[in-house]
Amino acid sequence: MAAFLPRDHNEMITESKLKESQEENLNKNNQNKRDHERDSVETYKDLTKLLISLSTGTLVLAPTIFGLLKATTISAWWSLYTSSILLATSIICGILVLSTLAGSQHANDYNIDDWRTRGVAIPQWMTFIFGLIFFMIFVS
Repeated sequence: MAAFLPRDHNEMITESKLKESQEENLNKNNQNKRDHERDSVETYKDLTKLLISLSTGTLVLAPTIFGLLKATTISAWWSLYTSSILLATSIICGILVLSTLAGSQHANDYNIDDWRTRGVAIPQWMTFIFGLIFFMIFVS
């Protein structure tokens, strides 16, 4: 019979406060997660900008070294040409990575693991690494 009696008013207030507290904690957790995602996107953008800068610097440096070394062998020309193409491709891929990140921010989806971002970030890294390898071959 006690189960059918109305609940105490203080007990009802306590339950509503508990529910409000749980909702606030959930909102704070979601906000913290969103902040971490934004930070990871900013780090990813900075890394992409760094790769673009390094590629551009190496691309500009290559003809200078070539002029200083006065290398005229076919292998030196081939290494310089291949390095330049790979580094230029890395720069283009880096710009595309920044574009995909900007698009994800506009959509309020801070996801660096998106297939579109990864689809151009991996070629950016690969062309940068191989471009540096051919640049090292050229310099040596």
